[in-house]
Amino acid sequence: MNTTLPQAKYCQFTDLNNGIWKFNFTEASNRAVDEWYEWQSYLKEMTSPKDDKRVRMLLDLRRSGPIPLLYSLQQGRDWRRKYPDLYTFQVQIALLLKQFPRYQQPYIKLIKDGVNIFTMAQVEVEIFFDDEQTAIKWLLAD
Repeated sequence: MNTTLPQAKYCQFTDLNNGIWKFNFTEASNRAVDEWYEWQSYLKEMTSPKDDKRVRMLLDLRRSGPIPLLYSLQQGRDWRRKYPDLYTFQVQIALLLKQFPRYQQPYIKLIKDGVNIFTMAQVEVEIFFDDEQTAIKWLLAD
């Protein structure tokens, strides 16, 4: 077990104390993605699962911009192999981004489609633009 507290240089963690884990990315890089998975390993090993086995994450990408999608999906696949019980969890991820120019909108669809295709069926992703309160409401809705 890796119970070392992650460095939090490129991906900073905050427990919002309402059932949501918030991750602020300071750069859009592979090392930020690696740090995010280090946080997930740390939290998986150090916290008890909730009775409803729900995990709610808010990924704030407004400062960094979108993280490397393919690398994130590949690392996620490898990370899930370490934890076979993950398939019993329902995961909601709210991505918080700056508003994209209209010509970049297909990239947003690619993010959602990529997550839906390459991750486990129990993961639900929604994208929000500069509206943290609406993202939190979505995460807390049943």
